[in-house]
Amino acid sequence: MLAYIGDVGAVCAAVAHVLAPNGLFGFTVETHAGEGAIVGAKMRYQHAPEFVRGAIADAGMTMRRLDAVSTRNENRVPVPGLLVIAGR
Repeated sequence: MLAYIGDVGAVCAAVAHVLAPNGLFGFTVETHAGEGAIVGAKMRYQHAPEFVRGAIADAGMTMRRLDAVSTRNENRVPVPGLLVIAGR
């Protein structure tokens, strides 16, 4: 869902600002094995798991789930990604 946003930290901070107590925030990102966020060959952002963890923590939220998933298929090949659920 956030494949076109490099700075997921800004999104997490904005959500944390309006998220109700005990509220949940869920999203998906494409992932890669390196560090930080990069623009992949298909011009979509890919985020390292630790980068996402840091964005959630910096926003003052708690990671509830961080699961490796396929966010979609491209040419019938699963695209590696993360399912993220964070809360307050």
